[in-house]
Amino acid sequence: MLEIKKLNSVMSPFFGDICVYLELNDYADKDTIKCKIANLNEEIIPDKFSYDGSPYFSNLSFEKYSNGDHYARVYVEVEYKSKELELPESTFNTAKGINDYIVDLKTLHHIMCIRSVAKHKKGIKLNEFVWRGVLSFDQFGQTMYLYDQKFINDTPNKIKHGTIDYSTFRFYCEGYYGTFRAIPD
Repeated sequence: MLEIKKLNSVMSPFFGDICVYLELNDYADKDTIKCKIANLNEEIIPDKFSYDGSPYFSNLSFEKYSNGDHYARVYVEVEYKSKELELPESTFNTAKGINDYIVDLKTLHHIMCIRSVAKHKKGIKLNEFVWRGVLSFDQFGQTMYLYDQKFINDTPNKIKHGTIDYSTFRFYCEGYYGTFRAIPD
């Protein structure tokens, strides 16, 4: 796949400062990505890649192209091969699949990334789940940490400790708070 993308800048934990990135239209095989400044035929090599294959560059890589204008006129030609999701939809988009797959932080983060890519790069409609009463996987590919849950009396253990659809969780849970920042890396 060949795309010409405008550069974007963002504060990034990759560099501890502002970095430059390209958001690709599809899930990219990182090993196949080749970037060059459009019309200059000048190759640039990404410093890092996001989980979906989008390339990131240090701010210094593009200072000579910015003219103090936040890269408004800098376009990069990106060539890459698209790749398929590593997990079947029955794993990342069903209660049983999520419950069986998540066994540690590595698999938790993997399923979080796959759900985001499935929604934003592959256009898959996501179902909503709550995992063990503490994580909510929403239809937008986001994951929220839930706390201070107030369950009704006689709530089955499966609701509190299994993976269930969000509507069932809401039936048994009278209230909770949520944040996107409390999930450990």
